Amino acid sequence: LLPKLVHHFFFTLGKLFQDSNNAEWPALLSNVKPVMDSLTTRYPWAAGAEANADMTPIIIENFTKLCGGSLDAQGFVDALKAAGN
Repeated sequence: LLPKLVHHFFFTLGKLFQDSNNAEWPALLSNVKPVMDSLTTRYPWAAGAEANADMTPIIIENFTKLCGGSLDAQGFVDALKAAGN
């Protein structure tokens, strides 16, 4: 279930930011809108982290572990750095 929730979260967020003029925000993300509106620089989706399609399953796997508590923040960073080398 957690991988599906993680995927849904990223899919929803990604769809939202594909249109920078999108005025309709999901209720769960409404607190984020003022922060996003204050930004002056637009970055590519996931800051380009998925520019290499081979990284997508690795990101999903390790983010799921991070959300599930089997991996801490440093472990997540280390796993992605190792996969990127």
